[in-house]
Amino acid sequence: TSLSHSHGHVALGIADRDLLIGVDIEYLRARNASGIAELSFDPDEAEWLARLQEPERLLRFYELWTLKEAFAKALTLDLLTALRHCRVHAREGGLQAEVPSDLAWSAVILAPRTEFRLAIVRMASDQRLLEGEQLKTHEWPEPSRGPWTVISRLTSNRT
Repeated sequence: TSLSHSHGHVALGIADRDLLIGVDIEYLRARNASGIAELSFDPDEAEWLARLQEPERLLRFYELWTLKEAFAKALTLDLLTALRHCRVHAREGGLQAEVPSDLAWSAVILAPRTEFRLAIVRMASDQRLLEGEQLKTHEWPEPSRGPWTVISRLTSNRT
């Protein structure tokens, strides 16, 4: 299991025992995304973010942050190590990631509400263990407001 909370909302990830899971949810509040990225992200990521204009810079910052923190939880890494060593690259066709692990993994970045970003990372010794399980969401106590927006899907493509 993995737990995260932000601005009165909680994300709980539960996975089969053969899987590692990490989740992170963040409220999109204004902050110096370029400055934080320069201090804590890989230099290429910080440079990429610095080239973006607001509000896209802030959105992409939170997408990278939640993804890196979800990897930190799945891999039981301290946050600073994950921020620097779980690297995300913007490529044509979407994001790609490199993580310090030989495990297969899959990740999704979601917008459960326009003012939040949520990342979910699942890891396993075999890619096939990640393929059959579908992501299920449940909102409580409010009824669901419809499907959550998928921002990005990433995979290690390892066997």
